[in-house]
Amino acid sequence: MTKNYAIIGLICHGILIVISLVIMALLATTVGLGTWVNNCVKDATADPFKYFQGNYECNAANLIVGGSGKKL
Repeated sequence: MTKNYAIIGLICHGILIVISLVIMALLATTVGLGTWVNNCVKDATADPFKYFQGNYECNAANLIVGGSGKKL
């Protein structure tokens, strides 16, 4: 009977850890997305010609790492 409780405990802890990791990932993505929108989208609408020449690092990879939107 003790083994069953141990297995159930491990499964429950595993589920809780996964849920907390997912929540943290979502929060990080939301913050990154907000930064990306602020920097990249504002710059793109302010000066589309300069933006589309590729002076700004506003792509999926940059969005994942937090979207700085700084000049290369």
